[in-house]
Amino acid sequence: MTSSDLSAFTSVWVIDTEFRQKDGERNEPVCLCALEVRTGRRLELFFDRHHDNPFNYSDALYVCYNASAEWKTFISLGWSLPPNVVDLYFEHLNAVNGLWHDNCDLRLTATGLADAMACYGLDGLSCTEKRGERDYILSQTSYPPEGQQRILEYCWKDVEGTARLLGEMSAELDLDQALLRGAYSRSVAWMENNGLPVSPLYRELDVHRQALQVEIAKRVEDVHSYGVFEIQGRTRPTPVFKQWRFDALVERSGLADLWPTTPRGHYSTRDKDVFRPMARLHPEFEPLRQARKSIKSLGLFGGAIGTDCRNRAPVHPFGTITSRNNYKAAQFVLSRPHWVRNLIAPSEGHALVYGDIVAAEAGIAADASGDPELVRIYNSGLDPYIEFGKSAGALPPDAVRDEKNRPDIEAVRDLYKVADLGIKYGIGGSSLATNLGAPAWQADRIIAEHKRTYAAYWAWAYAQIERAYQAGYIETAFGWRMVVERITKRNTILNFPQQATCAELMRLTCIFLEERGLGPMLCATHHDAFYLECPEALADQVSAELQSCFQDAAGVVLSGRVLLRLDSGVVHAGGHYVDTKGAEIWSIVTDFLKRCREVTQSNGPTESPDVAK
Repeated sequence: MTSSDLSAFTSVWVIDTEFRQKDGERNEPVCLCALEVRTGRRLELFFDRHHDNPFNYSDALYVCYNASAEWKTFISLGWSLPPNVVDLYFEHLNAVNGLWHDNCDLRLTATGLADAMACYGLDGLSCTEKRGERDYILSQTSYPPEGQQRILEYCWKDVEGTARLLGEMSAELDLDQALLRGAYSRSVAWMENNGLPVSPLYRELDVHRQALQVEIAKRVEDVHSYGVFEIQGRTRPTPVFKQWRFDALVERSGLADLWPTTPRGHYSTRDKDVFRPMARLHPEFEPLRQARKSIKSLGLFGGAIGTDCRNRAPVHPFGTITSRNNYKAAQFVLSRPHWVRNLIAPSEGHALVYGDIVAAEAGIAADASGDPELVRIYNSGLDPYIEFGKSAGALPPDAVRDEKNRPDIEAVRDLYKVADLGIKYGIGGSSLATNLGAPAWQADRIIAEHKRTYAAYWAWAYAQIERAYQAGYIETAFGWRMVVERITKRNTILNFPQQATCAELMRLTCIFLEERGLGPMLCATHHDAFYLECPEALADQVSAELQSCFQDAAGVVLSGRVLLRLDSGVVHAGGHYVDTKGAEIWSIVTDFLKRCREVTQSNGPTESPDVAK
């Protein structure tokens, strides 16, 4: 099939829908407009009454801009989803990925329909006009005849704009690849429609979150005596993280020469770059880090949780340069501190099925590069980060992973996981020294040891970088492309193949799940993990189907050198997801909620207990 050939389809429909949606809730359909581009046939429906699905999906192509929004409307109407989809939003993101204009990343700043049209010299509705029309739709629950006509005219403008955009983009599309990306829009729609099931405890925490912030600060201070939090305010007590107290803590802990500082001379609390790696090296700081994150995260409670206790967060597919989903922490429970994940719980009579790819990036790097040592380690079932720790001399030759009984080995493993991933992404000696709490010469030696041990991987990685600079782009087997210019950082290119390949593997697994009828069970993906909810009696069957879809996807995406594995599990009805890394804060939270209920029973529904009794 050539890139511009649409003749395989008997009809090509361009569709747009309008809908209302409150945070955390499902779509409420308002209207639909559709144009068949060959015949000019026009179809419009207003959902002030029932309509059956008017489309015949046989040999038809459906073109949208951000198609998952339309498919959520279809799901709300009880309509099936079309099998053949091209999402011009996905295609536009692919076209501008890596491009900058006037110091702006186009992937982040120019992604609307009007932006895409402007790239081809087409005029569309301005952002101001679109905002005004959307505000009108959202402000009403019913519409008079003139209001209905106004909404339909607005919807038609987007249909006509999308049709014109298709005419400009069609010659550049690889239709097979576009159809594969478009198929993912159905999975996205199911995830955004279904959401993650969340325990009703979430609502209790939302009511008492200010008191819980104080509780966490006081309890962590009582146990660990950090002397960092200060409770301020009488009528509304608030925990405040005092930088000067943290500076004093670092110095009395003997870490003054190791802990990175800010330009103003304070010890840095940047989580990703400093606090997280330093807490891995010095676990006594981890409860403080988790407390600080938790207090901040509690300010995000209340958003994107529906009245049915489901976390419906926008997925933002293809939202990163490597095409991973890009959930926002303010909206997505799985992006919060570890203890919050314990609030994920299947609804009554249901089970939560989950699966996590085992050492995904290590396995993908082994498969792509063919490095014999990486392949041997992964296929043997050995832990790649334990093995790297051994090769660097940080662990004895007979060390094996034992999470419950050997926390010392687990701590070293965590560090060398950070080191392994960092080195593969081009981390320098000084940054690695910070992450490992080691002198620069030792970090340099570890990097050199990694490049010696995995020489075939590094030869492949450097060849990828050079080809990308010469060609002006780098892309995956399924056509996700990043433009590469001379200003593109080498580490960005180094990071691309593993991350982008993992993203394609995750997407294809979701596509297979949806095609095999499990779309209504899809809840979310996060990093390298999948989450589905199903009736309790189907848990084992769904878990097996998840494994099957994953292995089928791996067989397509990977070369076959590595047999990538998926660890899966089930949270049965009445239980909840357990994240052991958040155990200390979770214990504080559950004790607090127990006391809240006792106070409520005796004093009334709005009371919170005195903290840290």
